[in-house]
Order: sequence, then C-alpha cells, then structure tokens
Amino acid sequence: MLMLGFRACNARSVLLRLALLACVSLTGAAHAAPPPAEPVRDANGAAATAREKLAALQPLVGEWRGRGWIRAPDGQRIEFEQSESVQFELQGELLRIRGIGEYVESGRRSIVHDALALVTWDAAGERYRWQARRAGADWIDSTLSILSPGRFRWQTPPAATQMRFTFEVADGRWRHLGEASRDGVQWIPVLGFELQRVGS
Repeated sequence: MLMLGFRACNARSVLLRLALLACVSLTGAAHAAPPPAEPVRDANGAAATAREKLAALQPLVGEWRGRGWIRAPDGQRIEFEQSESVQFELQGELLRIRGIGEYVESGRRSIVHDALALVTWDAAGERYRWQARRAGADWIDSTLSILSPGRFRWQTPPAATQMRFTFEVADGRWRHLGEASRDGVQWIPVLGFELQRVGS
C-alpha cells in the first residue's frame, strides 16, 4: 500500500516524506478515479460470483506488523514501521486494505504512510479492480493481478515514471517490493517491507 499522511517536521522525517512522495506522485497518482461503485447484483448471481473471485485473496486477510524501507532521492535507505489491516466487507464482495507507516525517532512517532485500497471483482472487465488512495491524494484506478497462489501485483498507470508493487503472502509473512521504471523494461527496487501476521 502507498502513501501518505504526515505530521513531523524533523529533517529525517521530511526526507522520508519526500522519498515516499517521489514513489507515488511521480508515477501517475494524478490519474484520479471515482470512489468505488455499489456492488452489482443481478439474476445471474453477480454478487455470488464476486465473492467466489475474491476468495482467492483470502491469504491477505488479517492484521500485519513489521518494518519497511524506502530509497530516498539521494540514495539513502530509510526504515520505518509498517502495519496493514486487511478484511472482507459487504459479505465478501469487497476487500479493504488499510496501511499505516510510522517513522520513529527519539521516541517520537510520525505517520508517513496513510493509505487505503479497495479490491472488487469487475465482471465486465474480467479483472480484480484495485482502487487506492493515500491521504491528501486522488484515487488511483488499477488492476490487481494474481501471479500465482498467494503472490500478487498491481502497478500505476503508464507515465514518465511507472511504479509496480509485488507482494507475496506465505507461512504467516507478507513480503512486499515496490519498483520504479522509466521504460517499462528495467525495474529498480525503491521500496520494501516484510510483515508478520499478528491477528486475524
């Protein structure tokens, strides 16, 4: 999930904020999408189909905690604490992912990542619709791909710099990698975190 609400004013926190903004706002985060539409139900059982499709995302459900890192514009690697809360809503027709990242320095906590993603099944497009928003930004409308059981990817719309996020859940751990590319061929790691499931 990306990114971010911000409160602190110390230099290192400012650097982290700039790094996070670079990962998102350079990449087409301005491609606004409307809020999610109401679930569509019809005589053919669209709601039941949506629940069946979203069941493939069950491995993500739970409460997660861990640590993350991001590469700042000057190349410096900055670490932060990360949490994700993932739950089904609307009787299994929608998956809600809530992400919070905090930078801790001298005992003070600053929120550097405040984001929400909603995943639904788009029957017309035969795809998992991924809608994400960070605090203070517009909605991003994308597609979530299932690369293999428990391994997923979404990416920002084409732009001068594009981002893609690949995450894998296995054995109670969530590994997440964000990469940037200017040509869609060569991808450079700029963000990552590893979380452990701490609740259901």
